[in-house]
Amino acid sequence: MRKVLLSIFGLFINMVCVSSSSIYCSIFWHPQNPLFRNKSQSCSTGYMTLKVRLQSKVIFICPNTATVLQKTLTAPQSATMYENLWITYDRSVFDQCNTSLSNTSNLLFQCNDPTALKYFPVVFAEFTADPKSLKFKDGKKYYFIGTSDGTQTHLNDLSGGHCNDTKTGIFMKIEVYVCKKSNLTHTDEDCPEEDVGVLKCRDNPTPTTALPTTVLPTTTTSSSSSFMSSVMPPTRITTQAPFTQAAHTSTASTVEVSSVSEQNSVTESTNTTSTELASNLGKHSMREDLLINISFRDKSQSCSTGYMTLKVRLQSKVFFICPNTATVLEKSLTAPQSATMYENLWIAYDRSVFDQCNTSLSNTSKLLFSCNDPTALKYFPVVFAEFTADPNSLKFKDGKKYYFIGTSDGTQAHLNDLSGGHCNDTKNGIFMKSEVYVCKKSNLTYTGNVQLLQCN
Repeated sequence: MRKVLLSIFGLFINMVCVSSSSIYCSIFWHPQNPLFRNKSQSCSTGYMTLKVRLQSKVIFICPNTATVLQKTLTAPQSATMYENLWITYDRSVFDQCNTSLSNTSNLLFQCNDPTALKYFPVVFAEFTADPKSLKFKDGKKYYFIGTSDGTQTHLNDLSGGHCNDTKTGIFMKIEVYVCKKSNLTHTDEDCPEEDVGVLKCRDNPTPTTALPTTVLPTTTTSSSSSFMSSVMPPTRITTQAPFTQAAHTSTASTVEVSSVSEQNSVTESTNTTSTELASNLGKHSMREDLLINISFRDKSQSCSTGYMTLKVRLQSKVFFICPNTATVLEKSLTAPQSATMYENLWIAYDRSVFDQCNTSLSNTSKLLFSCNDPTALKYFPVVFAEFTADPNSLKFKDGKKYYFIGTSDGTQAHLNDLSGGHCNDTKNGIFMKSEVYVCKKSNLTYTGNVQLLQCN
């Protein structure tokens, strides 16, 4: 039986930005990201472009063992999640994927722990107090490339790797253009507003978001600037160039995941070692190209029902990922705080609970997970299994509907609320609730929207 693995960033509803500037969608720096696959974007140039404004910010997120971006028939391994990120000012370095061609090439960070939340925030600042910080000029182009092949042994490679992996059609390289300063009499014609902050093929007129219907919300602090979460402790990777815009990692070196084997036992979360985690994630081999970012906003999906639906097959899997301080899902001019990233996840078997967003209406409602640390990579894997060895695990029947809701309003004080919250936040047009239908066994040939989160 086919098995499906996908991630739902359904608990993410907050964005972050730099004061008086924009925060752009985070970029998941991994060859699994369809944006870096030539065949998926039809980029004849073999690379992506990004136009930014001075003082804007973008975060590059390392591969991790919880983020699923694309359907695959092979089980992803943490051993292939070791990437690096270089910035170069020399076009020949970019074209030839060889950082040794210029002494101006700088290693920004290394993704050396697939079990941690690690990322590198880039602020396109013209002036900084720290002489070692990155600086950018308007009207200029800058080049970002990755020269690792994903393995730990090639993490320090200076050339090749996924920057120009013609065998698999992967090109992890981005040309960034810093828009010229605008005033009342002059604007940069090369930077129409609809193109700014959007990753796209240079020769493709259709903009594409940085995270394919995808990528998490946001903020970090360093000595010179703050991004995603103000409570996120900055951690410098000592093997890289000493930029003030340092890479960040979660406070714990392990990923926090619900203590479930492949079954879904509804228990307290515990720290899981990378070995255990790899074992948990490796058994279901198909992934789905789905990162549900702002899908719970009614206005973005035009859902007259106010909720989303998902069709799954037995033995498939989905990850519900908590808000964290490393991912921006949509461009924004407002700066939310990590204090609004405390969410919960319930499963209900009673339709009235789902409709009224009140878990106390039925004693069968179960709290699956609480997102209580915005600085860590936390998630809850749900396997839609019919039979499990653990009597405490979740079990599902084909042809039935199940209901997932979040009843917190995002604050820590309301993390344990039994009703309301973002499940039915009509004021902000947010409805964090999803109706899941388990396809009948006889429908294995069904070719409709299985594993596609959509309006009812």
